[in-house]
Amino acid sequence: MEKKKDIFDFASTAALIYGFTITWLIIVCVLGGEMAVGYSSIFSLGRDGLSIATLLQFLLVSVLISLWKYLFFTDLIIKSATMVVRTFGMFSAVVLTISICVCVFGWFPVSEPLPWILFFVCFGISAAISTGLSSWKEKRENEKMEEALQKMKEKFAEKG
Repeated sequence: MEKKKDIFDFASTAALIYGFTITWLIIVCVLGGEMAVGYSSIFSLGRDGLSIATLLQFLLVSVLISLWKYLFFTDLIIKSATMVVRTFGMFSAVVLTISICVCVFGWFPVSEPLPWILFFVCFGISAAISTGLSSWKEKRENEKMEEALQKMKEKFAEKG
């Protein structure tokens, strides 16, 4: 039985996404921030760090991704859909969200293909890892539930 999601689940998901994202941005900033000055608003400070505006933008994106996860992976709106449909819907919503942010916040030049290619490669890798880990976690939980069910059946058989 799955526990009902609450605001703390939502906040912890947003915090996890934010922490992961900012960690990677820091690594990219240190390694190539100077090269991206003037090219991307994300790296406006070069190797010196990330601006408050960038940090707030990624906080917003983290909250929106958490919202998408909540909407697509609970029965709040989507009552019956396969995991594939839910996953595709969420990833589509995330790509749309990021695309809007690229345009609104000037994260990189919209008309240049290389940043988009890099974005989709990075997103694809992240999505594959995330989907794989989620599937593995769900499989492990199902195995544990199956083991518990078997133990209960054995106990009832012994008493009966």
